Amino acid sequence: MTGIDSASDEYADNLKIAERFFLKTSRSGFLFAVCNDELVQREVNSTLQFLSQGKGNTLHVHIFQKADKDVPPLEQLRRLKQSIDNLGGFILSGLDSALFQNPYLLVQLNFGREVLSELGLPILFWLSTRTLQRISNEAIDLYNQRVGANLYFEQAAETIDHDNAVSRYVAQDTVHSNVSISYLEARMKLLQQQLDEAEQQHRDPVVIANEIVLDLLSIYAQIPGTVQLIRQMMERYNGFIDLEKSANAVILAKAFKYVGEIGKAFGLYEKALNSYRDLAKTNPQTYLPDVAMTLINVGWFYHDAVLDKQKSLESVSEALRIILPLVEKLPYTQSYAESTFKLLKAWGIDPEEFVKQLAMHE
Repeated sequence: MTGIDSASDEYADNLKIAERFFLKTSRSGFLFAVCNDELVQREVNSTLQFLSQGKGNTLHVHIFQKADKDVPPLEQLRRLKQSIDNLGGFILSGLDSALFQNPYLLVQLNFGREVLSELGLPILFWLSTRTLQRISNEAIDLYNQRVGANLYFEQAAETIDHDNAVSRYVAQDTVHSNVSISYLEARMKLLQQQLDEAEQQHRDPVVIANEIVLDLLSIYAQIPGTVQLIRQMMERYNGFIDLEKSANAVILAKAFKYVGEIGKAFGLYEKALNSYRDLAKTNPQTYLPDVAMTLINVGWFYHDAVLDKQKSLESVSEALRIILPLVEKLPYTQSYAESTFKLLKAWGIDPEEFVKQLAMHE
């Protein structure tokens, strides 16, 4: 294992420990994380908040040096607890800067450790190496009540996460805790394992791209917080994907849309739509549903990525003209109809009324 791999694993492991700390600590508890880089602290905070939010809890990041100077530190936390719904814990940062303004802050926290415990919440303290030395002298009683070993974060995840250990953990945890997408979990883990094995065996990248990566991209594009995973896979395998297959172009378009590369996404949707339309001329029963599904994706594109209601509804209208006559013959197209209705509702339009108006203009 290289130093980079080791750092990535340590970051991911520490992130898991911190998440479990907030998830499993039903009462009070203190945990200390050590990092000299404020940007890394912010990154970890954001990830923990994201993971906690997926489980219905709120983690509040309290920055001491930005808080009201006229309110004692412990009272600040008391008031926050009363004002925040579904509060799952505190992340306390800014100790270094706050100590310049209030040199006795650590002593105050030490004497107030019972008050901190009475909050009944898990609390993560961010320390620099300098503050770590001070807390072991000025707040030794508080420090000795920590629930486990200190967590050390040296580098940002994006810098060290070359094997995607951190990003994958976040994706897996998000899927596992989100009922609406939990059905993706088993398939995602299997594909991740297949990708790892294929890369270790140095298989043909064309095979990897078209047999594994495309399926993973399709899954990742449905999961919040997977931008880094998608970007890295596309950077590595985009050139090996067979875009002559329209279905592949649609998957890649969704991935580009997800990461904000709007021009590339639209170009691929357009390519797929033109191809399906050509195929539908000679084999309508097979390819008209694909035309409709691509139109629905284009409709969502004009809702989510490029706000254009008229173009979105034009795509919906064309899709419905294709789908509605097919629903009885091809029951699976019912899900396509439901997707168009969902898009109409997203625009604040009554689907039933829209279909009536569409029929009147036929």
